[in-house]
Amino acid sequence: MDREVAFRQLCDYWSQVGRAQKLPRFAGQRGPALAALNQQLTVINRILRELAPDMPLVRAQWISDHVASWPRISRALEIISAGRELESISGLAEHRCFLSVCSIR
Repeated sequence: MDREVAFRQLCDYWSQVGRAQKLPRFAGQRGPALAALNQQLTVINRILRELAPDMPLVRAQWISDHVASWPRISRALEIISAGRELESISGLAEHRCFLSVCSIR
């Protein structure tokens, strides 16, 4: 899984949840928004499963169910962000190690 793509997909999903939540409840506009959100669940749940197999998957029947998924989405975003930090620290450590080996010679 490409974590940068996963990060963007999670952010896109969450912004769509926010937009859907702001739609009027009884004007018939929420139905298409809910259908679009539900179509994304396969991708979102795959990301969640790959990042943290112990994390419950998102199951949603209503927009409020999607809104209630925020703790899982937030945790997934935090995991990806922590991975970015570790990779940058690891890359820096490898660079320092390489420089120290080169200076020993």
